[in-house]
Order: sequence, then structure tokens, then C-alpha cells
Amino acid sequence: MKTQKQTYFLQMLLTVCLLFAALPGKAHEAEVNKATLVLREGNHLSLSLFLRLDDSMYRMSLKKVPYQEFLLAHASMSAAEFEKAWLPVQEQLQKSVQLLDAQNQPLTLRKWQWPKPEKVQAVIQENLMQATVAAGHHHHPALLEIRAEASAPAALSTVRLQVHTVWQPLLVVSYRPSQTVLEAGKPPVSIRF
Repeated sequence: MKTQKQTYFLQMLLTVCLLFAALPGKAHEAEVNKATLVLREGNHLSLSLFLRLDDSMYRMSLKKVPYQEFLLAHASMSAAEFEKAWLPVQEQLQKSVQLLDAQNQPLTLRKWQWPKPEKVQAVIQENLMQATVAAGHHHHPALLEIRAEASAPAALSTVRLQVHTVWQPLLVVSYRPSQTVLEAGKPPVSIRF
């Protein structure tokens, strides 16, 4: 038995299908993926990735179809079907991420935090609606965040980051934060950049 929300969504998808027939073909354009590496305490790294996971899934798809067809197929899947399709992609992407120290030794990434499959599918549904409603207008699809941590046995001065090719180009920002405490009754603190 379908809920009112599911019925409405299916009606919207049918409308989208009909509209796609009238839309001119347009090249799929990916936003730049981003990574941030933060070094704390000399040997602890935090990795944050801000990525187009919908685009990653599309580019890894074995069945090459136009992007709009991919969106339609994945937006209309049940949550269980989408999760079954998404989790192998997530596993493959996670295995591709490597941090190597100055001696080319891999650092073990742990405490992975990925968006739930429902969130990835929601972005696909949003992109489908944007492609339909605002065809021809520039749309900035959502970048979803993935986090992981790594520790090295000794202080780090250099690391190398490797990721799956579907995440490239990847804008990488790295830094070592410095902390200052502002205390009541004390003179202002100078902050250096």
C-alpha cells in the first residue's frame, strides 16, 4: 500500500520523465570536490572530504547512461534498493582513500563517518528536481561530508593523500591549528596567520 507521499513522488517522477523528452541535452557538470587535512598534536590527522557523492556514484556506474537517466533511476528506487546499490560504491570509495607518511607507509584511517544512504538519495532526488524545474540554470549540487581520522607513531611533517579518480579534481586544504586562550582581565591576544 503506497502512502500519499510515495504517490505524490511517483506522480512527480512521471512528470519529470515527460519533461525530459522536451529538454535539450546538456553536458553534466561536476562541482569541485574538497578535502581538508588538519594535523593536531604532531601525529593526529583529521580528514574531512566534501564530495559530490551522486556524481561519484554516476561516474562509477558500469551502465553508462545519460546523467538525467541515472538520476531518474536512482531517485525512484525504494530506500532498500538504493542502499543495496550505494553501499558497494561507498565501500569501494573508502578503500581508495590512502594517507601515506614521508616514508611512504600507509596510515590507518579509522572512525569513518559517511552520510546515510537516504541522504545520498535525497541529493539525487533534489538534483533531479533541479534539472527539471531549473533546466538551463546553473545549479550547485550539495557536497556531502565524509570524515576519518589517522594517527602516526611519530610526528608528521609530510603526508600524501590518494583518492579514487572519480573525486578528482580535488581541492586539498591542509593546516596545523594554533590555539590561543582569551582570558578575562588580560590584554588582547595577538593572533598570527
